Amino acid sequence: MIGALGGATAGGYAAVRGARIGAENAAEVTRQQVKDQAAANHAQWLTDLRREKYSTLVRTSVDFAMQIGPLISFESRRDDPDSQLNQVRRTYFDQLYEARFLAGRELQTAIDQAADLAENVGHEPYDDRGERMEYRHRLYGEAFACARAIEEAARAELGLPPRERTRE
Repeated sequence: MIGALGGATAGGYAAVRGARIGAENAAEVTRQQVKDQAAANHAQWLTDLRREKYSTLVRTSVDFAMQIGPLISFESRRDDPDSQLNQVRRTYFDQLYEARFLAGRELQTAIDQAADLAENVGHEPYDDRGERMEYRHRLYGEAFACARAIEEAARAELGLPPRERTRE
């Protein structure tokens, strides 16, 4: 009888211990699944955010390049904080700043180059009209090159294929 009681006690202890270990393992598996799902959700959210931000940045970069040509040709100066040129520059700087926080190294480099270019828009370093026109033309071309570099880096970072280019 004592042996049976001892056996029942040992069996009961083993059953409780086994159930506890099983429950702990199930809880750990559930915790890991929740962590994995949270990580996957975060990664998807970040990808969606990058896609949206980079799309806006590419559009803003092209808009900036298209708008600065006429603005710098019509002597819209940086000296006037309310000038259309400064409004375009501020919008562009805002987009560059926001996207830079999400960007990888290649896109950050393209963003930095675009910010440097935008900083120079509105400066007229030459007194000669011909030199000034050449400078404006070069600035205009560089703005489109920056927009292209931003698009290419953003597409690469998002894992998208390069855009097919038509003859330029």
